[in-house]
Amino acid sequence: MHADIVAVGGGIIGLATALHLAKDGKKVIVLEKDFVGRHASGVNAGGVRSLKRDIKEVPLIQGALDYWYRMPELVGSDCGFFKIGYMIAAETDADMKELEERAAKTRSMGYTHETIIDRSRVRELAPPIAGHCVGGIMSDHDGNASPAETCRAFHATCLDHGVTVHMGCRVLDIDTTSRGFKVTTTTAGVIEAEQVLNCAGAWAADVGKMLGDPLPVVPVGPSVMVTAPMPRLFHRHLTATRRKLWLNQVKNGTMFMMGGYLAEVDPATGKTHLRFSELQKCAGTAHGLVDQLENIPIVRAWAGLDGNTPDDVPIICYSKKVPGLMHACGFSKHGFGLAPMVGKVVADTMQGKTPEIPMTDFDIDRATLE
Repeated sequence: MHADIVAVGGGIIGLATALHLAKDGKKVIVLEKDFVGRHASGVNAGGVRSLKRDIKEVPLIQGALDYWYRMPELVGSDCGFFKIGYMIAAETDADMKELEERAAKTRSMGYTHETIIDRSRVRELAPPIAGHCVGGIMSDHDGNASPAETCRAFHATCLDHGVTVHMGCRVLDIDTTSRGFKVTTTTAGVIEAEQVLNCAGAWAADVGKMLGDPLPVVPVGPSVMVTAPMPRLFHRHLTATRRKLWLNQVKNGTMFMMGGYLAEVDPATGKTHLRFSELQKCAGTAHGLVDQLENIPIVRAWAGLDGNTPDDVPIICYSKKVPGLMHACGFSKHGFGLAPMVGKVVADTMQGKTPEIPMTDFDIDRATLE
């Protein structure tokens, strides 16, 4: 079996890249050891956030938002996307100064998506928020989508464009050849390809290891809690400057509560095990910001599996050691919203095109990974 490109990992990054490549006429095979969207891509909270992203990611998320707003043109579905906006409250004057400096920095880069708001506007957008909040920052254009719907839509559209997706297919080994790569799998036999895309998420370092290219990506299990449906409390997804927290109230009134509270992970089995002490910390952090959450029942909780880098910024670059090996991994609990644009720039790069957004900030040689 032969392909132009083999993508190892059937999450949203792999599917988005495969789709852009297939639209350009490339033969792409996606290998997924479980089923598409099984891990971080399909079980996150669906946030599509530009607010207070790492500065390196701002161009990517702006491009991604353009895709989210016209997602039916790309995959024939809106993926459950809706605009709600995000807000970060400042609980002290020092926090407010930090947010003002952040907004000034993004404006100096030519971006206008982050807007400073005063105390009264914060209370208007989030009436139950703690009264001591002095102001905040918000982005109106951000939104939320359904991870499950998104993965299904990208998968179906990939198939419509000729992408071959093997699920329940583990990669046993990858060798270099004179013509590229030989990928040995459990159920799809041996596949020869000119290039390999490592988009294996929590297992990205394992893929790199097969080819002698170590990556500083470690598996983590970000946990999420969901409340029972309730009347709308907020008109923006919400956090506060120094709180390890995001509160995302979605269309049906349920609220997602998260903030990087980690479960135990077992990459060998792909399973996660919730730490209830971590969930308790998350709930306490939320209650300290919004008193009304005290009596709202939590109806379920879970954790996905993702790959983290030391600086929480993804690696998107060709390997420095193995020609033809492209890495797109280490999205550190916030890659879902970026995926449509990441897929485009990776697809362009792998075809020798100049991507519309430079990827130098995501190179594996950056100093913050040392």
